[in-house]
Amino acid sequence: MATDRCSRVAVCAALFFFSGGLYWLCAPPRCSQQPLAALRDLAGIRPRPHSSRLIAAPSSVCSPPARLRLLVGIITAPLNRDRRVWIRQKLRISEARCRGVRVIFVLGSRRRGVAAADAAALKEEMRNHGDLLTVPARDYLPHAVAEKSISWWERAVARRGEAGWEADWVAKWDDDSLPSLRRIEADLARMEAMRRSHYYYGVMTWRAWRPLSPVPDGVCGARGDDGPTPGGAGPTLQSLLAQVLSSDLVRAFAASPLAKNFSATLRAKQRPPFWTHEDAATGYLIFHNAILQQLPVTYVALSPWRHNKYWFNWFPPKRPGIPDAHVITPLMATATADAYDNFTDPDDPIGCAQCAEAWGWSCCFSTPAGRVPIERFGCCNKRAPR
Repeated sequence: MATDRCSRVAVCAALFFFSGGLYWLCAPPRCSQQPLAALRDLAGIRPRPHSSRLIAAPSSVCSPPARLRLLVGIITAPLNRDRRVWIRQKLRISEARCRGVRVIFVLGSRRRGVAAADAAALKEEMRNHGDLLTVPARDYLPHAVAEKSISWWERAVARRGEAGWEADWVAKWDDDSLPSLRRIEADLARMEAMRRSHYYYGVMTWRAWRPLSPVPDGVCGARGDDGPTPGGAGPTLQSLLAQVLSSDLVRAFAASPLAKNFSATLRAKQRPPFWTHEDAATGYLIFHNAILQQLPVTYVALSPWRHNKYWFNWFPPKRPGIPDAHVITPLMATATADAYDNFTDPDDPIGCAQCAEAWGWSCCFSTPAGRVPIERFGCCNKRAPR
């Protein structure tokens, strides 16, 4: 009888649909809500991603390890709710937490153009998911990504030792990137087996960069993939879009006086030129601290960028309305699937060699800050065996 009553009420409820929700217009059932959930699935009804009716996913039955294997900060913006919905689903971050991987979305504390309704939606999102972090940074252009990025590294160091923050590895990328967590985890195991330290992992490019140049971002000379580019404060290596660092390297660079001064000075600037290139800054600060502290940095370069297209464009030029009205289109689904699947081949090994032999890094070791400890560096590539 209870089942029949549920079925009759579910059919009654199905006749009435308004603004993403089902409303009971007959007597409320005294039984399970399962028929209603099944009916929603059959009808293809889904709550809108921005709806306040969204509830948190049920907590996992696993017991996450006390110490994280990987802590990920994803730089996002207050109004990018749809991106966060996609990322949570595609990366399956609840399952990842069971493996010791925690994903956090990073927002800035100083905002412009965020309406009261959007601010309320952010609070609701935080209550539902618990994965939003606000750091001291401007959250509007041109400052946003750069300032939030350096604040993320600083926060990861400052909260080290707290539950949910103690991690072997720390990563950062933006909400327009979708690397595979599983493939990163496999590469972490490969690197740990090498028994080196101070790992800097990502798609690398050479860059010469002056942090206090009178021109924006202070690029000196060409950026390239084929060898050192003399000039500026380098040559330095920067990882594009996604960086994964071992915890010892995060502490060495983000807690250094150099990084603290750099961060405070540039975040306080009120007039241009402003700092906007977060990847170049991370590469520079790691390189400069390697000189000052004589760090044994292990660079792990993925295959060239053309083989690691895990960045995707949410707003393609020919379709500027995508994503539109929270509608997930086939184009978006294809773009995210391609980004996820094109992040570093899982079968390629990581091999290391002398930096001069493998990368042509055979000069420019004397700098105003001191000597580059090239003999302590590891220059490693992840690529298909020849």
